[in-house]
Amino acid sequence: MLNIKKNKFLHSTVLALLGLGLLAQSPAHAEDETAGYVESDLRIWIPGKAHPNEAEGQIWNKIQRLENTLGYRGYWSTDFAGATADLKLVFFGGSQVVDLEQLTDRTLIDGYRLESDALYVEFYDFLIEGLDLRLGRQIVEWGSADQFNPTNPVNALDLEDPIKFGDRVANEMAVLTWTAPWYIEGDNGTLFDEFTLSGVAVPVFRTGVIPESGLVAFQNTELLASQANSPSLEAMASLAPAFAGAGGEFVFDVDTKTPGLLGQNVQYGAHMGMNLLGVSLGFMYYKGFSDVPYPAKLRPVITEPDRGYALDDGEIVPGGSLKDLFGLIQGVELKDLGSLAGLISTQEDLVRGSIVTSEIELQFPRIQMAGGHFSTSLDFLGGMGLWGEVALYMHEELSLELDLTEFLGYADTEITLEGGAFVK
Repeated sequence: MLNIKKNKFLHSTVLALLGLGLLAQSPAHAEDETAGYVESDLRIWIPGKAHPNEAEGQIWNKIQRLENTLGYRGYWSTDFAGATADLKLVFFGGSQVVDLEQLTDRTLIDGYRLESDALYVEFYDFLIEGLDLRLGRQIVEWGSADQFNPTNPVNALDLEDPIKFGDRVANEMAVLTWTAPWYIEGDNGTLFDEFTLSGVAVPVFRTGVIPESGLVAFQNTELLASQANSPSLEAMASLAPAFAGAGGEFVFDVDTKTPGLLGQNVQYGAHMGMNLLGVSLGFMYYKGFSDVPYPAKLRPVITEPDRGYALDDGEIVPGGSLKDLFGLIQGVELKDLGSLAGLISTQEDLVRGSIVTSEIELQFPRIQMAGGHFSTSLDFLGGMGLWGEVALYMHEELSLELDLTEFLGYADTEITLEGGAFVK
C-alpha cells in the first residue's frame, strides 16, 4: 500500500502526465510556439574615479562575468489544455578547482547550471466556463510596474545580477483564475471589463538570490550589529578592532533555517483585477514569508592555542587562557566594555592566534501583504502611461537570541524589531 506522501506524488505526476497526454493526443493545436536562442554575456570592470590598487586585488580590467546561455521556450495548447516550458542551460567562465583531486571533476572545471522560469501545465474552463487551473513551476505577475513590484511578494527576488535587478525566482505553485465572460458597455465605450479573480497556493518556500556583496552583511561584525539593530551586538562589535589589532581573528559560521514542508507553512494569496473607465485596477492579499533572511540566533565561540597563561588577582600570568581575560568583565554592563577593549589591546601575547567564531542562524519571518495598483494612459498627453502601486506589509516581531556565555557569562534575547506594518 502506498503511504500518503507517495499518494500525493503519484496524484501530481498523473495529473501532469494527463495534461501532456491531452496535448499529444489532440488532433488539432489551437496554438503552438517554440523558440530557441544563444546568448553570450561578457562584462569587464573599467576604471572608475578611484585609482586601482593591485595589492588589494582592485584590478580595473578584471572579468566580472562570462556566461554563455542556451535557452529554449515552448508553448503548446489545445482547446482545453496547455503546457509551457522556459529552460536555460548556462555555462559560466572560470574554474572552481582549488585542489589537485578536483582536476578529475568536469563539473568543477567546466561549470554550468540549469535554470527554469516556467515549467507548468494548465487546464482551460476547468469545472466551469472561464475557470483556468495552472500547476507547476511559474512566476506570478502582480502589479503594474515593468520591473520592481512592491505588490508582488509571491515569487522571491533574484538580486544576483545587478543589471537584471528585480527579476524573480520561479517556484512550484497552483494558480486558479476565473475570468468573467461579461462586460459593460457605455455610450462612449466600454465601462467595465476584464474582471478576474485569482487564487494562488505555494506549498514550497523558495528563498531569493542575493549577490556576493550580500554576504558581507552577515560576515562583518559592525554591519551585522547595525542590521540586527542589537545593542548587545553593537557593544561586542566595538571590541572587534582591538581584538584584530592584537592578532586575533573573527570568522563567521552562518546557517539559514528555511520553513519546512509543512501544512502551516503553505503560502497563499488572492488577486482581483478589472478595467474600470479605462483604468486597469488590481487588489491583492498575500500571506507567506519574507524572502530576505534576518539574524535570529548568535553564539560567539572562542578557540585558542594553549599558551599556558592564567589569571592571578586580575593579572595575566603563565598558566591561563583567553577565556580568563573575558572572565574579568563578566557581570559588567555592556555599555562599559570600553575598558575591555583597552585590556585586549595590551594583551597581544594572549590574543594572538585566537579565533572567535560567530555561529549565526538566519530565519525568514512571516509576513502579510495587502495592496493595490493601477495603470492607465493619458490621452491629453499623447497616450503617456501612468501607473502606481502601494502595499502594506505586516510582519511579526523579530527577536535575536544571544548566547554570550563565553564572553559575559549569560544569555539574553533582544527584540530587534517590534511587530507592526510598513508601506512600500
